Amino acid sequence: VILDEGTLHNAGTLSRITQKGGQSFNTATVHTLLLSRGTFKGSVEDTNALARIDDVYYPYLEDAMQAASKAQEDVTVTLNNDVVVGDDLILDNASHLLTLDLDEHRLDGGAITCDHDTMIVNGTIGNNVVNKGTLKANATFEQNVTNTGTFMLDGHVKGTITNSEKLTVNGSANEVVNTRSLTNEGIIAAIHQ
Repeated sequence: VILDEGTLHNAGTLSRITQKGGQSFNTATVHTLLLSRGTFKGSVEDTNALARIDDVYYPYLEDAMQAASKAQEDVTVTLNNDVVVGDDLILDNASHLLTLDLDEHRLDGGAITCDHDTMIVNGTIGNNVVNKGTLKANATFEQNVTNTGTFMLDGHVKGTITNSEKLTVNGSANEVVNTRSLTNEGIIAAIHQ
């Protein structure tokens, strides 16, 4: 099936959907989904869609983040593949928890800014991260993290954490530059106060 626009409702078996726009709603599993625009709702075995919220697939992480920012409840965005974002990425849902589940994938590209309650789990972040809200993380950060909010690290930061508010390390960090509150229950190679 090739869908350029409009809406597709499917209850039968499809081996492949190429979706260039529109919306798909499926109650049967699709074996291969090639998604370049629009959204796809259903069960998929293999896809080029970069992210999903529950069973709604998005061609780009930015599309999923835009939908998550408007959610009226806690929401989880899950990566389906490794992702490189071209511009800075803002993780924001002002009134609810936003979880970014990397699902053992890697996120690279522009800087990531966390504005409110955010959780990042299960993978590798190759970007610099700026936390302005509350960030709980069990992931590997390969670059630097700047914290002006509350940062609870259960993962690992290979770069430098610059903390000017509240930092709790239960995992590990290469280096911390601290000007405020630091609780270390993990491993920090170097601390500068």
